[in-house]
Amino acid sequence: MGLAQTFLTIASIALLGIISLTLNTSYLNSNQTMVESEYTIEAVSLAESYLERAIGESFDQQTIYAAVSSTSSLSTTLGPEAGETNINLFNDFDDYNGYTTTATTQRATYNVSISVVYVADTNPSVTSGSKTWHKKMTVTVSNSYMTVPVTMNYIYSYF
Repeated sequence: MGLAQTFLTIASIALLGIISLTLNTSYLNSNQTMVESEYTIEAVSLAESYLERAIGESFDQQTIYAAVSSTSSLSTTLGPEAGETNINLFNDFDDYNGYTTTATTQRATYNVSISVVYVADTNPSVTSGSKTWHKKMTVTVSNSYMTVPVTMNYIYSYF
């Protein structure tokens, strides 16, 4: 075997090694992305379940049994009222403010946190310093397998 053939053989083996390494890296990256996507989909489902549960409640403690015509009539409390010690006792949208829990599924354990704020009438991205006819709920779901937590918002308006 000549020198040229030896170099050609070494170059072929090196090229085969590079291709093999590239394929393995690609496979591992796509597998990691697929696994994280599965956790993210489950986190979205959890966030949606908390949003849907809250949306089924009254807008405010004061609107459960009667209509109100002024924002000054709305409850001053954003969060559970006295006696509402767990999520099964929540009866209005803002009772979920400050709620945190750990949700365990067959796949993983997720950390869930919820906040509720009044938002400006003209821009729901801006938190209002006073009571308005609009409340924004933010549900954040995370776990150790996800690089970015899932955050979902919902604006609940009272008219």
